[in-house]
Formats: sequence, structure tokens, C-alpha cells
Amino acid sequence: GKGILVNRRRDLGVETRKEFTYLIKKGKREYYVTSPTAAGEALGIPHGAGSVYVRLEKKGYVLEDLHQIHFGDLPEGAIYITSNGIYKKGESNGDYESADSAVSRDR
Repeated sequence: GKGILVNRRRDLGVETRKEFTYLIKKGKREYYVTSPTAAGEALGIPHGAGSVYVRLEKKGYVLEDLHQIHFGDLPEGAIYITSNGIYKKGESNGDYESADSAVSRDR
């Protein structure tokens, strides 16, 4: 089962990426996110009172449920947001600077 695989990966020291559960859209821009809270913080919506979903929608973002997409399934050049930061999938799989500047336009 899945639990056995997770334990085996942990025992071997294999680091796995968290699945992406949401796609956030604003105009033509799309951001794959692991959690709405991480996306809110990256997009200038601090964690606190009120729903992150509602505050994202008030800023013009549309949330779409993805039903868990793995990192390998993201399209090349996709901007993704995790609790560790904002990244752009590419040859280096971590083009942070260009992804951060793209997101800063939406803040």
C-alpha cells in the first residue's frame, strides 16, 4: 500500500515532493500550488483571520481543484508554489528568480 512505500522511501532517505492540489489562475497566469495557504503567503495574502480562499478570490484569483498532480506531470515552464517558495519548472527545476518576478506582478 501507499503507507509501505512512504515508509520505505523515508528509510532509504528518498525525498519526495508534495503533490499539487490546486491550480490558481489570474488572467492568463497559472500557478500550481501544494496548498492555498502557501499560495496566499506567496501572493501577498498573509495567513490569519478569514478564509484564504475568499481572500484569493477577492484579489481576482480563481481556484481549481487538481486532485493531486505530481511534479513530473507539470508542464515545462509551469510556475509552482510550495511552502518553500516560488519556482519555475525548467531544465534546472528551480528557476526561482524568474518565477518570483512573475508572481510579484500579481501581488
